[in-house]
Amino acid sequence: MKEYLYCIVGRSGSGKDTIADMVCHIKNMKKVLSCTTRIPRNEKDYKNHKFLTVNDYMTAKENDEIVVDTYFNENYYWTTKQQLNDADFYIIDIAGLKKLKELYNNKQLVTVFIQCDRDNCKQRMLNRGDSWKAVEKRLKNDDLMFQEALDFSWDLIIDNSTAH
Repeated sequence: MKEYLYCIVGRSGSGKDTIADMVCHIKNMKKVLSCTTRIPRNEKDYKNHKFLTVNDYMTAKENDEIVVDTYFNENYYWTTKQQLNDADFYIIDIAGLKKLKELYNNKQLVTVFIQCDRDNCKQRMLNRGDSWKAVEKRLKNDDLMFQEALDFSWDLIIDNSTAH
């Protein structure tokens, strides 16, 4: 089992997956593919999530396989102990990170915050094919979620506002 788990947090559209994918490619590391019940947005989503059913979620929950889970936009998102044990990078929201720090001690967690201004995040989400309605919902959710982000004790903060 690997010693460190790099936990990446940032607004929707901040570049979390792009940064994690680039580091994983260069360093031959592995990213957690979080499980979700949502429908894929586009083909690229297949490298970021495992698309499963609500029954899959319920079974994993009943079997105590899930470390962290959340419910957002009428969909479940979750990650299993095995996925975390096998990976180097985990893209997670700030609430999930707080829960993970309480419940998971198999590896040392390294917390990374991807800072990005709201306008760039919005444009990136639109560029990847998200609908205006979905983008607005994500922005509102992120505005609430990330009010306290800079008060959190991060191991590393990366400013990704100017990258395209």
